[in-house]
Amino acid sequence: MKEEIRKELEEIAPKLARIQRPSETPEVENTYFHHLRIDVLNEVKAREAARIRPVRRGWWTYLSLPKKPALVMMAASLALLIVAVFWLWPTHEEPDVFAGIETDELYAYIEENIDEFELSELVEAGILSQRSLFDDVETENLENYLQEEIETLDDEELNMIL
Repeated sequence: MKEEIRKELEEIAPKLARIQRPSETPEVENTYFHHLRIDVLNEVKAREAARIRPVRRGWWTYLSLPKKPALVMMAASLALLIVAVFWLWPTHEEPDVFAGIETDELYAYIEENIDEFELSELVEAGILSQRSLFDDVETENLENYLQEEIETLDDEELNMIL
């Protein structure tokens, strides 16, 4: 059978058929594969340890731009938003409009333009008190005025007031 295989091999690949087999097969020590496994593992560990080393970074390395520009853009946007909020946030201090004007000048202006102001605004501003509005009016004149005003009102307006 071996002879038939050899003849067929000579027909197909004559060069391959001329190659002689070595007469001796190499002998391997009994512990070769055991030591080989340990040697390979030690080599892998040594290469891995050489490749992965902890890197100590100084604080200045965090100031440099990171590899992801999106993070930089987000941080810059957030900082800009915070600055804008504090800068544009309205303060509760209202400016004193009358700071440079003398009190006598204010009263003179109000007296000249009294028709332009509502009495409630003057009372709110503290210029007039509710009692001082009627100090110069006699009680009898006030009662007569109120009586005349009541007579001009119709029944619906009186019911709304009362």
